[in-house]
Formats: sequence, structure tokens, C-alpha cells
Amino acid sequence: MKKRKSQSRLSQLGAKQTKAVASDLDLKSSFEIAHIINTEDAKVAVAVKTALPQIGKAIDLIADAIAQGGRLIYVGAGTSGRMSGKSLNESSKNMTWL
Repeated sequence: MKKRKSQSRLSQLGAKQTKAVASDLDLKSSFEIAHIINTEDAKVAVAVKTALPQIGKAIDLIADAIAQGGRLIYVGAGTSGRMSGKSLNESSKNMTWL
């Protein structure tokens, strides 16, 4: 079976890791914890902005596939699974849970 390009990159992805800045949170002040969260959250907008061309292409491909009778499948575990379930629940009443 031929490997897809995306499958060959899976081995390059790392697992979740603890950030050094978030170590010893129990010893930090409430302000320090809020600052850490805010600093980390700010990185998300930069990452999304960088990926906008790929996100736009993905949206177009998904919309085209759905228009041709295809499906969008949400997959997640833990927090990401709960968030994708919440997103799916709020997105449309014509979506179907499998």
C-alpha cells in the first residue's frame, strides 16, 4: 500500500510535552499564571495566521467534498475530543453523530 505524503510526516510529529515556563505552577502567583496563559494563547493567533493559506485550501476541499456527497469526520481524544464534539454540536442541526 502506497503511503500518502501526510502519512509519512506523522512520524515527525511530537507528543504533547510540558513547557518549562509552566513548571511549578503551584509556586507561581495568580498574575504569573495568567501571564503565562496569555503569552501562550497569543502564539495561537500567529500560528493560525501563518497557516491561513492551508486553512483556506482545506475549507475549499472540504466544502467541495461535502457538495459531492462526502463527509467531514471529526476525530479527537481528551480535551480535543470534547472540543470537537462541542464544535460539531453547535455547527449545524443537520450534522450526524456516528
